[in-house]
Amino acid sequence: MHKEEVFKVKLKGEIPSSYVRVIGSGTLGKIYRVKIEFDLTPSVKKWLSAFRSRTLKLEDAEGTSDFYQGWEGRQIAYRNALKNLVLVDAKRQLSSKPLKIKGDILLKGNPEFNVGAGRYYCRVYGWVNIVDVVTYD
Repeated sequence: MHKEEVFKVKLKGEIPSSYVRVIGSGTLGKIYRVKIEFDLTPSVKKWLSAFRSRTLKLEDAEGTSDFYQGWEGRQIAYRNALKNLVLVDAKRQLSSKPLKIKGDILLKGNPEFNVGAGRYYCRVYGWVNIVDVVTYD
């Protein structure tokens, strides 16, 4: 059962700029920072309720890529971390390797990036809500 592994990620949606309010902005050293807030739409509230209604466990995972790939390497490490987050949660919930998993990821905080031994490392924390599973059975 050798199947090519495919991992697809897409955003659930975008927040309209009219929903975003700037709370504060300013510089600290050479870094310009902006703090914003936004009101949740009814559809976003409904989506978030799925993560509160089930007993989802906060998981963490790490992804890596080669440092020589430059900025693209950070994106690859981030993508690998998301994929590993799904795999960690799937191993906890499923008894056998599935053919296909479909669901949602809710991240806690920002991804953490580090560089070491010629590699980018990205760590993410989040919840995985598995919606659909197709098995080999």
